[in-house]
Amino acid sequence: AQATELRTAIQEAILTADSVRQESLIQDYPDMAQLLGINGAQAVSRDIGSIALEGASDEQLEQISEISEQYRARFSMPFVGYLSPLDTPERIIEDGLRRLDNSSVQEHVVALSQVVEISNDRFDMLVDGANPVRAAWQAKFSEN
Repeated sequence: AQATELRTAIQEAILTADSVRQESLIQDYPDMAQLLGINGAQAVSRDIGSIALEGASDEQLEQISEISEQYRARFSMPFVGYLSPLDTPERIIEDGLRRLDNSSVQEHVVALSQVVEISNDRFDMLVDGANPVRAAWQAKFSEN
């Protein structure tokens, strides 16, 4: 229960922060091109992201890079997104193109929700096994 309360507190801190702090938080995240190490950028971490992305074509990586650039030009913030282990280059491209059509207000909400998803994922990594029910549930599906 303590892990759940801490997770809730982190989520609420992000979502209820004043707009200056929210904007600063979003700006601190790498965009997709940086996250994936595209165009010579140093990848943020090999532990972050999707195994499926390792097979991305040069064309797909270029598309993600272009979307990241267009996104920053349109919204003045990085193209932030949570990558699950099952994400694909196609999904990132599709999501990026869809998000480029959002209004600035809507995209701020979407980017902030992605920050929350990323923080949830990092929180899970930090407290792995601290929640016995969740750990048992995850173990059930990771067994072969």
